[in-house]
Formats: sequence, structure tokens, C-alpha cells
Amino acid sequence: MGHCKRFFSGLIFSMLFALAHAAEPSIKIWTVEEPPTNYNDEKGRLTGLAVDVVREMQKVLKDVTPIEIIPTARVIEVSKREPNILAFSLARNKAREDLGYQWIMQTSYKPWTFYVPKDSPNTANSLDDVKKLKIGVVRGSVFENYLTDNKFVLVDPTTAHSNNILKLLAGRVDAVLATGLIVASECKIMGTCKISAFKNLYEPTGSNSWITFSPGTDPGIVAKWKAAGEELRKNGTYKAIATKWQKQIDAEYEMKTYFNKDGILVLDSQD
Repeated sequence: MGHCKRFFSGLIFSMLFALAHAAEPSIKIWTVEEPPTNYNDEKGRLTGLAVDVVREMQKVLKDVTPIEIIPTARVIEVSKREPNILAFSLARNKAREDLGYQWIMQTSYKPWTFYVPKDSPNTANSLDDVKKLKIGVVRGSVFENYLTDNKFVLVDPTTAHSNNILKLLAGRVDAVLATGLIVASECKIMGTCKISAFKNLYEPTGSNSWITFSPGTDPGIVAKWKAAGEELRKNGTYKAIATKWQKQIDAEYEMKTYFNKDGILVLDSQD
């Protein structure tokens, strides 16, 4: 009789365990094309700093959900209204916090910087100082929106970051607003300059890149993924992944990226 009770107790426990897992909603994992954190390499393989972090989290959770590259506009639009989407890398801001996004783990930080030529005599200690200069920016970009929101007047928009860099080198603008990674990658593509040809005039803000769940995601799912992310931070896995990519990024883009006080990789050159 005792054996029968133990058998049926074990059977019931197994059934309840299976039902609990079966009842848990499935998720989608979406990313966007944004090297070097998430992108397809020349052989069409999904790779990048954030991709490696998500895959390690999947190992912890024994999750086998495929990671899909989706156009940025679709990721942002669909994730606003559809729960249970793990999206990365998304910038963390107040608008998305107000919408109810669930922030799982930060993977990198990208400072926004006003860049000037290395030999520029211009200096700035505030946005008001920068407003006296003619600023190159990409039309329709978040950088142009920032200048508009902060009432910049001397703005010279163009269609591409490469155009801004050329205008800066030719003295047609005094500074450009971008990230260090953008400047370094554009210089590499152009083959006519290096990020070392420029210096940081003023750093007004930046983008925190996060792995996040869409609003309305099942709280149990959110808790599991947050715990997995915390485990990667504590056991050194994140630091190992970020260090690997730091070396690759620095070599490829001739940058000097660094870790901030919170242990997050900063995708910018440190003077």
C-alpha cells in the first residue's frame, strides 16, 4: 500500500509540474540589426555582445526559443501591444518605462557626444556653450530630435553620418552629435579618418542598451529571466563576454572602450 501511495503521489506531482510548465506562455525573442551588439555577420550568423548574453541566459533557463532579427520599427511597434516578447537591445527611457516595459539586464552604454577635430580650439562646459556652435546631425535621427527638444538653432542636418564627418573635417560644421561607435565605424568604412582624429567636446547624455520584456509579460517569466541575468553578472559570465567583445571592437574600430563603475561596457573611446 505504501508503495502505491508513493507511486501515485509521484505521478500526481509529475502531472502538476508538467501542467504548470505547459500553462506558462511561450515567448518570442526578437533583436534588431545593430552591430556590434546584435547583428548577422558576413556568413549570415547571428552574433554580437547582447546575443551572446541572451544565449547564456537561455542556457541557464534551458530555453530553446529561436532568436529572430526583426526590423527595428516592427520590434518597437509590436512589443508595445503584444506581451511575452523578449526584445534587445532597446534603449531604456522614461517613455518606455511609462509603457510598462520590464527591464531584464543592461548589456552596454553608448554615450552621445559632440565631437570636434582634435585640434579644435572650441571648449564647452554646458549645453549653452555648445549652442554657440554649428552642429552637424543626421536628419530625422534621435540626435536631431535631441537638438530640437533642447532648442538648438545652429543645426546643419544631412542624410548620413559620413556626410557629417566630411563636413566636420572640411570645417563646414563646428561639431557633430553622434556616438563614438558611429564615428569609428563610419571612419572605417570611409577609410579617410580614424576616431583618434576627433575629441570629445561635451557629452550631454547617452543610451543604456537593455534586454527587456514587452509590457504585460507574465510576471513569472520576467522573474526567471531577471534571475538568470543576475546570475550572469554575479558569476562573471557577463564580464567575460563583454571583455571578449571589447577586444574585438577595439581592434576593429580602433577604439578604447571601457567598463564603467557598474561593470557595464561603455561603447566609446576613453581619452
